[in-house]
Amino acid sequence: MDKRLGSAPRHLLGWPVSYPASQNCQKELVAGKTLASVLRAASLNGLSTASHDEAPMAHRTLKGLNSREWARMSVSNPNRKTPEWMVVLCLFFPPLILIVVSLALLLFVISTVSLHILIWSWWCLLRGRDTLLVYSDSPVWHDYVEQHIIPQLGKRAVILNWSERRSWRFSIAKMAFYYFGGYRQFNPLGVVFRPFQRSRVFRFWLPFGDFNHGQPEALHKMENDFFSLCRDNRLKHSLT
Repeated sequence: MDKRLGSAPRHLLGWPVSYPASQNCQKELVAGKTLASVLRAASLNGLSTASHDEAPMAHRTLKGLNSREWARMSVSNPNRKTPEWMVVLCLFFPPLILIVVSLALLLFVISTVSLHILIWSWWCLLRGRDTLLVYSDSPVWHDYVEQHIIPQLGKRAVILNWSERRSWRFSIAKMAFYYFGGYRQFNPLGVVFRPFQRSRVFRFWLPFGDFNHGQPEALHKMENDFFSLCRDNRLKHSLT
């Protein structure tokens, strides 16, 4: 017998121990003590010695526990109190999220209404401008936009070149572009503003892609809709 075992109890040495059927808690205690001895042996004598001497003992002892006993061992103590910080977090976190979301929505609504009022009053009524057009120096649409679209808009349009955005100053046109353009298919872009009505956004990116592959139908249709709405705005402005 290994001298290191000394006079350790029989259940810690992995020798067979008989238990009454009603003493499952004692078997769990034995399993826990055996695991503790494995960890203690690993820290004192080295991992290799512990794995050869103690691990088989723990395996044989734990093997005697059935599935129900393992389930009962894995369930946390129902009498354990919930930490106070967790209670505070559950009480205050949902209302805090609700407040933040509500403020974000409120700011979005305020910015949307303010931008529309500014465009309608300063552009449409005072300066007679109701159209925003944004394009870039891309060879796919640059020449087409400058030859076929811009001449049709006249002085009522504000033109921005996306390729020159580094030189853009803070302006209504810049704010309007970032608001209506968003993060997808924003170039080329046309926006028609109508006082006290919903603004119309025309995204020319996909139609120009079809046009570049020999399918001009979608581009011509969007052009016609865009020019038709611009003409209707000019007609209303001339009547007022």
